[in-house]
Amino acid sequence: MEQNNMTPEQQKVLNDMAEYGKHLQELAYENTGKYVVAGYAGDSTDSSKLYCYCGDGNGYKGAPLIPANSTAVVYASKAAAERKASLLKYSNGYGERIILRAMPAAEYFWLVYDDICKAMQITEQLINSGHK
Repeated sequence: MEQNNMTPEQQKVLNDMAEYGKHLQELAYENTGKYVVAGYAGDSTDSSKLYCYCGDGNGYKGAPLIPANSTAVVYASKAAAERKASLLKYSNGYGERIILRAMPAAEYFWLVYDDICKAMQITEQLINSGHK
């Protein structure tokens, strides 16, 4: 992703995003057949409202949930992920209940990957349109 009108800092941001995307691809492949605990806030199925279980104390202010990213805890079985999901009752900062379930890990990591690709595209468009 080399653009002549990018500053070195802008290029670094895009390169870092691309590296994160590669990491997500690897996680999707490595964790095929496994599960994560994830869910959407409220009635939404928009990926911006997707949260994951990241381990007790690992989220914002010690919460076990965070917006979807690569740190989701991966479970070997659907049953194990379902057990954990049944124990977690959380809402996001807007008061929307997060409905957690066992989600295939590969599907989850591909959703997060799609989001980083969209973010990269938007970032590149903003840079190329003159937003420095």
